[in-house]
Amino acid sequence: MQILIVHTRRPNFFRRDLGPKRAFAALTLIGGAIVGCLFWPVFTAATLWRALTVGDDGALPPAREMTDVYVYILALAGAFSIALPASIAQRLRGSRLSLRTVALMPVYYMLVCAATWAALIHLALWPYYWGKTDHGMRRPRPTLRVVRTRPST
Repeated sequence: MQILIVHTRRPNFFRRDLGPKRAFAALTLIGGAIVGCLFWPVFTAATLWRALTVGDDGALPPAREMTDVYVYILALAGAFSIALPASIAQRLRGSRLSLRTVALMPVYYMLVCAATWAALIHLALWPYYWGKTDHGMRRPRPTLRVVRTRPST
């Protein structure tokens, strides 16, 4: 979020520096990741609600059926767009994507969404607070001192 804020502070410079296509791609990538993480829990809950609720007689109105199909296609496309990069990354590392990894991906994305919401709240309440780095909390390591002696003559 801070990257997006910093780079859009001077949008003309950002567009000129990257070029219009790359600037649009960067904004879409960064902004899309943020928006996706903020709304993934809502979309997932709505998808599960649609999948688990049916009318009293088991029939759904045609409008609901059409929107359900659209929602399911979006959900499958989203799951595929999450699993495909993970699968490619695993292959590049010389291993295969395990069923356990795939099963834990929703948990991972819930944690990412929680971190995004926490970041949004921290950004709104404490915009200049950096929560990752604790400066001065760790003891400094002892440093090696190099002592140069003069050669004896």
